[in-house]
Amino acid sequence: MNEEKIYGDVVKAAFAKAQQTQIPNQKYKLASYLTTEIQEIANVMVASRTLVNYYDRYVEGKETTNKPKHENIEFLCQYLGYENYIEYIQSLLLEEKKASKQKITTVPQELVTPISHRYHIILAVLFITGVLLSVHLSRQKECMVWVNDHYEVIDCSVKKPQEQSKYAVDNNEVQPEINRYYSITAVD
Repeated sequence: MNEEKIYGDVVKAAFAKAQQTQIPNQKYKLASYLTTEIQEIANVMVASRTLVNYYDRYVEGKETTNKPKHENIEFLCQYLGYENYIEYIQSLLLEEKKASKQKITTVPQELVTPISHRYHIILAVLFITGVLLSVHLSRQKECMVWVNDHYEVIDCSVKKPQEQSKYAVDNNEVQPEINRYYSITAVD
């Protein structure tokens, strides 16, 4: 963790808590209020100008050369309800740990959507394959039989020998040019 960022978070939290009181939202009045609160809590006097400088640096984002003193950050942590700065850091680590557990237990929507999309694609492929297979299997073969001088289409399921010639041919095996063949009845 970056100490400068943590200091900023402490200062922002302290001024935010001070704003919840009846004090007007002016940095000088808030700093004066914090000075009296710190004096009551820690029995230490922190100049209100010091707290205004912290406000300028962390809340308003102004560039200042003064880095906060660690003791003052400790006092602000006590104002926030922590025993000291270390307890504040521990509470941050605990919150991060809880947040990371929540991130693990919840599944992001981006991971859920592709799985269901793949599921729909697989179902569509299986459906199309099933339709094509059933059409192929249900298509009855057209069988042909020689009758006098030409071939005729018959049902392939006919099994009675008297209804089907022993010369029956599967139409799928015979080329469409079958119509050009005919029986010769007269000798030349």
